[in-house]
This record gives sequence, C-alpha cells and structure tokens, in this order.
Amino acid sequence: MTLVTIGACLTSVAAGFWLGLSFTGWAGPARHRFHDPEVSVQATIERALAGRDECERWPAR
Repeated sequence: MTLVTIGACLTSVAAGFWLGLSFTGWAGPARHRFHDPEVSVQATIERALAGRDECERWPAR
C-alpha cells in the first residue's frame, strides 16, 4: 500500500511538471515557446511608458 501511494505521488508530480513545461512551451522536441510578442513584458512596459507620455500631454482635471 505504501509503495502504491509513493508511486501515485511521484506520477502526479511528474505529470504536473510535464504539464507545466507544456504550458510554457518547453515540452516539445523543438523547444518551441508559445510566445506572443504583443503580451511580452517588454511590450507591456513600452505600452505603459507610452501611456504615461500621453497622459503628461493632457492637463489633469
């Protein structure tokens, strides 16, 4: 019974690890990343800075 429990735990940990790699795009043979440049951190920072510059042009209400 103990070996079955340990085996089940190890299997679930391995499955979770593999699913995590799948969702980040590192599980495939080509290690293709499912990356959309529109939602990248750099694009988000650039949009935020562009928004801040636009806000500075308009007077505060």
